[in-house]
Amino acid sequence: TVDYAISGNYIIELIVENTFGCKDTMKNNFEVYQAPIADFIISDDTVCVGDSVIFTSQSLFTDSVYWQLSNGLNSNNYTFSYKFLDTMSLDVNLYAFNDEGCLDSSILNDVVIALYPPIADFIISDTNYNPGFSMTGSLSFLNLSQNSDYYYWDFSNGNDSYEINPVYEFNFNENTILNIILYAYNGCRLDTANLNYVIKYDKGLFVPNAIYPNDLEVGLNRFNAVATGLNSFHIWIYDTYGNLIWESTDINDKGEPTGRWDGKLKGDYLVQDVYVWKLEASFKDNNNQIIKTGTITLIR
Repeated sequence: TVDYAISGNYIIELIVENTFGCKDTMKNNFEVYQAPIADFIISDDTVCVGDSVIFTSQSLFTDSVYWQLSNGLNSNNYTFSYKFLDTMSLDVNLYAFNDEGCLDSSILNDVVIALYPPIADFIISDTNYNPGFSMTGSLSFLNLSQNSDYYYWDFSNGNDSYEINPVYEFNFNENTILNIILYAYNGCRLDTANLNYVIKYDKGLFVPNAIYPNDLEVGLNRFNAVATGLNSFHIWIYDTYGNLIWESTDINDKGEPTGRWDGKLKGDYLVQDVYVWKLEASFKDNNNQIIKTGTITLIR
């Protein structure tokens, strides 16, 4: 038994001899045919339902081919296309023949995977910040995407995440619109969902115009500016002659004024009159200086 690795014509010679030294020779031509080499390529190995894949034979030394797919499809074409109408994992058998009757095969499992296309979707499940306190906080996201395995979040401003349900920590100096984009991918296709979210910085400033020191209600017997989101604050109260009676620069970490005037000067109640106030302040979101003036009536 002889194995021939190279195709071609070979001469086979048989020599026989007996004990008397007599010989005889016989020659014969022997042809070794080139065996086919089965091989194929596909246009894609992971597709979405509704997509097509092109199967192309790249077999060598072949006169005919026969395709046998695990979904029941058969073909004798060197190239054909198949559209996937459902999810599946496809096995492919390719048989290559030549006219001399030689055969080779390429049998591969799970050659093509067909999946449902991804659907990107999400909501903001929780917010953790006080707009009147600062521009720092966090947003928690709940991923509602379907048919997806890989995710990429773009929160704008150069921030991103590959987590399924990320928590985004932010720190801004002003009102900010985040263009949040979720990319969902499953190997066959990419889908996106986006949301514009405004991180709004609350601010406001109000100065009352009267004080009634004898009233039992705190909101009436004390004078104080009402505000939120302040970065700096300074208020003065003068009498009609321009003398300084009271001033305050106190604000808490929410940007709210905390100083209160009780209608006294050096421990003594002032007489009923109209007094003048002036304030200078700035908000955290832009730090532009605000200057306001007005009057307050002290009621006895």
